[in-house]
Amino acid sequence: MQSEAFREPVTVYLKDPDGVVRPTRICTTEEAYKALTSGEQIPVGEAEWHVALDTIVRALLDPKPELVEAGRRALQRLANLTAVPDAGRRIIH
Repeated sequence: MQSEAFREPVTVYLKDPDGVVRPTRICTTEEAYKALTSGEQIPVGEAEWHVALDTIVRALLDPKPELVEAGRRALQRLANLTAVPDAGRRIIH
């Protein structure tokens, strides 16, 4: 697997080991994979999470620019869905 840089970073909200949710800039396919697969509860019931994970894994296995961009877009969609206006932020898993 080869990590590739995104053309622009994606900001997601991840829970630190101390339990505080913080914005985190994801700049590569490897960082995206780690963000999607680490954490207390992985949302296997969420379709958007599966799409993001699938496209990131495809980009890791075959780092063509169009696959890397597809992975970035899928991660961005997931990040946008987990941003709840007027109710704070939710983590991506």
